[in-house]
Formats: sequence, C-alpha cells, structure tokens
Amino acid sequence: MVYRPAAQPALAEGQFWDRHDYTDQAWMARRYGPRRRSAHQALVDRVGKLVSPGQWLDIGCGPGDLLREAAGAGWRTAGVDLSPRAVALAQEVGLDVACGHFPEDAPDGVFDVISIVYTLEYFEDPKPVLAEGGKRLRPGGALVLQLKNFSFWRWAERFSRTHRGIWCPQDIRSYSARTVTTLLHMTGFESVRAMPAELPDRPLTNAGFAALAALGAPPLSPSITVIARTGNRASGVRQGTFPSHKETTR
Repeated sequence: MVYRPAAQPALAEGQFWDRHDYTDQAWMARRYGPRRRSAHQALVDRVGKLVSPGQWLDIGCGPGDLLREAAGAGWRTAGVDLSPRAVALAQEVGLDVACGHFPEDAPDGVFDVISIVYTLEYFEDPKPVLAEGGKRLRPGGALVLQLKNFSFWRWAERFSRTHRGIWCPQDIRSYSARTVTTLLHMTGFESVRAMPAELPDRPLTNAGFAALAALGAPPLSPSITVIARTGNRASGVRQGTFPSHKETTR
C-alpha cells in the first residue's frame, strides 16, 4: 500500500469534484458516458450473480451512475457523497442520496450490498469505514470495492509519465490486491475475493486477465474488483460462489 498526503487538502471535502468533473454535465457525458455505463452494468451483473437483489448503498456515489444501473436491475438504492453538486445531480433524477460522510450522514438501516467504487483511495483512515460497512450489512451481505490496482500502475507509469493513470490529486492511498485483502481481513471480513475489473469493450483483454488470475497470478489489470463478506453465510448470498482467501492471494 502507498500512502501520500492529500495534494490539495483545502479541496478534500468534496470541493475538488465540484470544481472539476461535476461542473459540466455535457463534458462528463462525452468523457465517461458509454464506458462508465458499461462498467457499471458489468459490476451490477457480477454482484447479481452472488447476492439476491435487495437494498444497495453506494458510498461515494457521485451523481448516482452506479445506483441507476442497480435500480434498473431491481435493487432498492441509496447513496452518500461529499460533493454537494454530485448529490444535487443524483437527486434531480430521483435517487435517494445524502450529502456527507459515511456512516454518520448515510441512510439508516442495513443493506444487502454496500459498494465503494474508486473512492477508498480518498480515505485518510479506511479502517473505521470498512468496519462500519461490515456492521451495516445484512447476514450474507457483500461489500463491493472497485479501485485502481497499484500492482499495474507502478509499472505502467514508468513508461507513461502523464500522471493520468493512478495519480489523481485526491488519492491518499493506493492498494494492490494483497494489501486491500489484508485490510479487509483486519476489519472483520472473512471471505475476500479480488479479481480483475473488466475493461469496457475489451473482451480479449478481459479474458487474458481472467486467465492469468485463474492460474493463480495476482490481478494484473488496471483496476480490481473486490467482493468481501463477513462470516455469516445465512441469507441473501448464493452458496459456493466465494473462494477462500487462500485461493485468491497465492
């Protein structure tokens, strides 16, 4: 794991995104639209094969793109984000999204799925966030993470010094599959699976990453998807779908 202080601490409380990505919806749609929608659909489909649709909370939900895909697949959704602009955009399309921190400003109750997508990197202290996430899951529920894969970018950036890969100005921490798995075990999760995150419209590349992972190699893709759950296997999760930690972090 790599730690670096926030490059722009004055903008750490959501203002960075308000002054950049969320100021121009047309620009966001051109840059992220189809690719982000495809990635979110793939993630929702993957989670739906493991957990029966119920309540889904997205931490760091932004304007609610993932929540919209989950709602379209039959999930009851809620979100929380620090950016007032992003929350306003989500609320404009009818999503149940609160502005603030997790857990104190998030909706009450327990959830079948809690997701943190490309947001764990921004937490100064991720341990209490993950530990509280485990407490807010129903028995058999799943914590779903997506994050940039430091094992990939530490090498890729040696050949491309544009700093557009892993070095977002707000990234405080960067993780590999091994370090995020260790962190999840430290915060109470017993079953953790780290796998390559699918790249939109790159079926051959995705198949290659999946084949390497099946052979026991650590995920070598630019991003990783991590699905974790606590020890109770009771309700909601379809059995036999989570390999053990030993199977996934050789």
